[in-house]
Amino acid sequence: MALTGQERSIFEAELEWMIKFIFKERDIYLYRWFDPWYDKVVRSLEDLVEHVKSTQNQPFRGLWAKENEIGWRFIRAEDVAATGVINTTGASSFPTRANWIGTASTNPVTLTEYAGVVLIGVEYVSGLSGWQYFDDRGFEHFPIYFPYNWKKFGTEFGFVPFLRVKEVTPKGNIGVALIFDSGVSTSLNPIGFTVGVATKYLNKFPPTLSVS
Repeated sequence: MALTGQERSIFEAELEWMIKFIFKERDIYLYRWFDPWYDKVVRSLEDLVEHVKSTQNQPFRGLWAKENEIGWRFIRAEDVAATGVINTTGASSFPTRANWIGTASTNPVTLTEYAGVVLIGVEYVSGLSGWQYFDDRGFEHFPIYFPYNWKKFGTEFGFVPFLRVKEVTPKGNIGVALIFDSGVSTSLNPIGFTVGVATKYLNKFPPTLSVS
């Protein structure tokens, strides 16, 4: 269900603010430099908002959504049942793979029926060299790559953007493993957005999640 004029105004204004917040209010032209990536973020979020709006038959009210209205916020680890701690310090060789969301290529996390997510990156940590995405359709591997030194990017902005933005609709499956080229023990947070029914993902938190 397409956004109305008023809903699109909310979408565009709030998304601009949220992206600026992720980039720590740095020069907006810096993230605009990643035009294909930024456009993918916008398209994925718009698709997800329209999908949830259609399936729930409720209006989109953005950050001010209440009751059964459709809203959004920054993603939290609980939204995707992300593992609290990544520990690769005991690995016998590198690179090594560590589960982060889900536990194996055949065991992704199933989202609640009331909210979906757009995952755009992960909190920065040294040693991270790639990531793997898996769901019920299979398994994919993506290196961490950008036309900008991603390690410098991570230290400056606090997160590493995923080259492939991942949109997951309500009741969809998602799994992510991270690849490290050195030992690390740390708690990582997902970077992205959650879109859903306000009373289900705001007032009653965390949402119901299950590992399929």
